[in-house]
Amino acid sequence: MIKQMNTQHTGDQDVELFQANVKDFVKALEDNPLLDGVLIEDVEFVGAALTVVVNHKLARKPRGWIITDFQALAGTGVVRDDWNAQTLTLTASAACDLDLWVF
Repeated sequence: MIKQMNTQHTGDQDVELFQANVKDFVKALEDNPLLDGVLIEDVEFVGAALTVVVNHKLARKPRGWIITDFQALAGTGVVRDDWNAQTLTLTASAACDLDLWVF
């Protein structure tokens, strides 16, 4: 996450208002659960091994996952079998390569 922002008391009302507005903007970003995630690239579903266990490195159970890029996905379904604080288990109906955003 973003390091705590400290307000600098300058005595200039415009500068202090700007700082307050920046802090409010950053707080909204910090509070967005979709942005608190990790990109996992090159997840391969090959041959008969169409179930893959991915270490997501969030150190907590994910809230969700999104496919951000793929190759050979046409007609392929990908489902989540399981997830926990360390891993995400996915199964594909056909061979494909994916990039995922896990949040």
